[in-house]
Parts: sequence; C-alpha cells; structure tokens
Amino acid sequence: MVLPPGSSRDASLSSLTRIRAGALAMAKTFRFSASSNAAIAPNDFFTFIGQASYQDLCRALTYIRLCGYIGIMKTTARIFKALSDETRLRILALLAGGELCVCDLMTTLELPQSTVSRHLAFLRNAGLVEDRRQGVWMFYRLIDGADPVLGDFLKGLPGRLAGTPQGRSDQDALRVQQAQKDKNSCA
Repeated sequence: MVLPPGSSRDASLSSLTRIRAGALAMAKTFRFSASSNAAIAPNDFFTFIGQASYQDLCRALTYIRLCGYIGIMKTTARIFKALSDETRLRILALLAGGELCVCDLMTTLELPQSTVSRHLAFLRNAGLVEDRRQGVWMFYRLIDGADPVLGDFLKGLPGRLAGTPQGRSDQDALRVQQAQKDKNSCA
C-alpha cells in the first residue's frame, strides 16, 4: 500500500532524519572545538553543551536514546537466533547439568567436533555460555544472568529443555558416556 505524501510514516522518517542531523552536527562541532586541545578537558563538553541550541540537544538525546533501544533489540534478536536451532537447544539442556567438555557434547549429540564447536561459538557470541581452556580441552557452562532483558526467561529455559523427552534422552546418553570415560580424557 502506498501512503500519501505527508502521512505519519513520512513525518516519522523526516523527524528521524532531523534527529540524526542534529546529533551529527553536535558531534562535528564538539570534535572541531575539542581538536584544538591536545587533551580534552571535562569542561569542554559542558561548554559545548552550553553553546548548543535546545533543539539540537533534544535531537541528540533522542538519537542517543533510540540507539540504546536499537542495541537492546539487536541483543534480543541475537539471543533468539541462538535459540532457534534444535542442536543449540539440546546443548543448553545438557549444560543445565553443569560444565561439560566439547568431547562430552560430541559423544552425547553424536555430532562431529566442528559442528558442536560452531554451535557453541554461536551460543558464546550470543552471551549464553562461557568457555575455559584446561590444557587442550575446552569446557563450556551456562552464564548466570546472561541478559538483563530476558533474564527470567533464560534462567528457566535450560531446566525446561532438560525435562523434554529429547532432553531426558540426551541426559541419559551423557550419563552413560561419562560412566565409560577413560582416565586420560578431558575430566
């Protein structure tokens, strides 16, 4: 559907453009005024703020607020992308029981090391798991309080995943694998 000129969509786009322009103008002016000094004194910023128009300040602050919102939304989207794969959900369910080595996950999930490592890297980049190296072995565990926005949701998720039929099957396979593990392995 094509909106007529002057519609609310056009108005919001033009206001965002004005907000961005005000923020960029403030940044350029501040950079120019501060570039003459070798070290930027804390008062330089406040002097600049005093010289900026009220409208430019409002536009800049609105732009900064929008950027924060966008950052939160990008983080949330990255977390949900990490949770959109069955293998990564199975890994989270297994890690609900505590720290595990990549070799434990490989054997339990019956997947090659490269695939498991790729999924673990995706989870690590999303901020859901953390890793540590012990010699040649890599261990992974869930991060406590991974995301302030989705904290409650993420706290209960691994336990709920472990309670599914696939999660229980994976936990059983992990127990069998750890019972058969030899002493020269990662543990």
